[in-house]
Amino acid sequence: MTDFKGGGVPTPDSENEDINFISQKTEFYDDVFVYGKLYAEFGGDVQTFSTAGVERIRITKEGDVAIGSNNPNVTVDDSNTSILSVGIVTAREYYGVFKGSIDPAVANDKISEGNSEAEVIDTGSDGHFKVTTEGVERFRIQANGKVLIPSTNTDGNFVRDTVDTYQWDGTDTNANIPDSSIGLQIRNNDQTTHKTAALAEFRTYRNSSTANPGVVYIGAVDPGDGNAHRSDFIVALKSGNTTVNERLRIKYDGQVDISGDVSISGNLTVTAQPCVQLHTVSNIGTFGSGINNTPVRFSGVHINQGGMTLSNGNSRVQVPVSGIYLVTAMASGGNYTTADAGDGVRFKLMRNGNDYPDVNAYPFNTLGSTNDQEFFWSFSILVDLTASDYLELQFENISTNFGGSIIRGQFGVHLVS
Repeated sequence: MTDFKGGGVPTPDSENEDINFISQKTEFYDDVFVYGKLYAEFGGDVQTFSTAGVERIRITKEGDVAIGSNNPNVTVDDSNTSILSVGIVTAREYYGVFKGSIDPAVANDKISEGNSEAEVIDTGSDGHFKVTTEGVERFRIQANGKVLIPSTNTDGNFVRDTVDTYQWDGTDTNANIPDSSIGLQIRNNDQTTHKTAALAEFRTYRNSSTANPGVVYIGAVDPGDGNAHRSDFIVALKSGNTTVNERLRIKYDGQVDISGDVSISGNLTVTAQPCVQLHTVSNIGTFGSGINNTPVRFSGVHINQGGMTLSNGNSRVQVPVSGIYLVTAMASGGNYTTADAGDGVRFKLMRNGNDYPDVNAYPFNTLGSTNDQEFFWSFSILVDLTASDYLELQFENISTNFGGSIIRGQFGVHLVS
């Protein structure tokens, strides 16, 4: 009798083979030993094998071999969950949970198809997971938790495709910006420490050394002032040693700080240089012979751009960025009488409520003992200001009976550098 690997029922050779025919149902109550080949064609749709009165394996008419009860095609006892002492197991379908380990001496810890695979490797302390496509390693999770695109993957990069209808109009609340519009998110979840950072790092190597690479860091830094939720954008660089220095910061309020010289090879176009130009005094009438401490207000605004802020009836000008500013001022008017040649009125600049840089920087206007005349004041001065400083103009009267109002005047503040 020949093997019947091709299927069907074999035909015995009754003339040349010693054959015993059993044509009825037979039960064996003791061990049965088969020393030759066992050919079994039982017929029917399902064959089952049991031990201790419990079904363990079922073979369906389609050729599926079921072990365990989680295969929806068959019903087998729940307790039958393992396959022992096998070489290669090829699973057409998989049900349930894999438990245990695979001995690398007899099988690879991988899922593969053709020359693409996902593989787990661990020979001691270098456990890692890698993904290979078309025979080239593309992606690896290292033992230290870092996610790596290896150098073998020369075309590898991170690409996140999205189709999102969100539109950016220059300002919005962060809750309104959907995750689908954010391609990469780097977070620092420390909610207690000021000046926390969330950075991206770029490295360069030279002379085959990896101990001290060149680095560039870009990202967000909490400015650390108060309890407000805000971040500055920074760029930090290293130059020839181990120290990393911040070189550029764009603050949450729009101010830009640069550490170092600025070299421009092309044209520089400034569309909104910080500048304010006010005109027409609106609040100075007669103030007698007393000292006047009221900031001068202006009813007309000729220019206001570049983030300058006006307040207190256009008497206060607040600057948005640190730098050197040119301040110009002029006023005229009044009808006064003086007691002696030392009487007069000074027109001066105030910074944050105080004389700046000093009261003596501004001339004292006096016409001696001449009466019933108008004053005229003007000055131009360069001042060094810090972002958020505010400037005001103020009159200082010394023994002059100032009886007329001041209408004509101007106040200009311009960022120079």
